[in-house]
Order: sequence, then structure tokens, then C-alpha cells
Amino acid sequence: NTSYVYKVRAVDSLARISPFSAPDAATTMFFADDPIAATVTAVKAIHITELRLAVNDMRAAASLSATTFTDDAPAVIKALHVQQLRAALDQARTTLGLPPLTYTDGTLTGGTTIVKAAHVQELRNGVK
Repeated sequence: NTSYVYKVRAVDSLARISPFSAPDAATTMFFADDPIAATVTAVKAIHITELRLAVNDMRAAASLSATTFTDDAPAVIKALHVQQLRAALDQARTTLGLPPLTYTDGTLTGGTTIVKAAHVQELRNGVK
């Protein structure tokens, strides 16, 4: 459960060094039911718990403190959980120089927005 940020560059046969590539992130953890597929995989509490670990791994790679999330062990998945994960991940990605993510349903409303497979998969993709 560690996150890494990679930048690569090439050296040609004349020892000329290219500029670094854009950074890319990788988190060394496996997610349950990966990938989550709409209408096939139900979003579960374990998915949120795993994402919290992965997002905090990304935050550690960015030298940011771990985020404290609402509901230590969520039994019911809420829009708030997704919003908190997005905010924590976005801050880490910005600090690491990674491009911003685009989210399905950019604004989630508690009690109204249903948490979708896409919401969880987008967060997973953001830490991979």
C-alpha cells in the first residue's frame, strides 16, 4: 500500500537526455471487484475503505497529511464519502503535478445523488 509518482526520460546513443515525461502515479494495492462495472457490480463499503487507504497513500507521496474521513467504517455509502475522497485525492494530485480528474456528476448532493460505479472507478483510476 504505497503510492509512487514516476517521471521518465530517454537517453539516446549520443548520450543526449530528453526532458522528463509528465508524471504518472501508481498505487501498489489491489481493489476488490476491479473494475467496478455499472449495472453489474454493487458499490460496497469495502470499496470506500480501500479508496480511503489508496487516497491517503497518494497524500503521503505528496507529503500531505492523511485525511480523516466521516464514518470510520461506512455501512451505507453516501455522496459525502465520494466528495471527501475526491477533495483529498485532488489535493494530492495537484501537489504531485498530476493532471486533474474529470468526474461523472461533478456535484454530488447528499440524500439525492445515488453513488454510482463510475464514481468509485474514477477515484480508483486516479490513484492507479
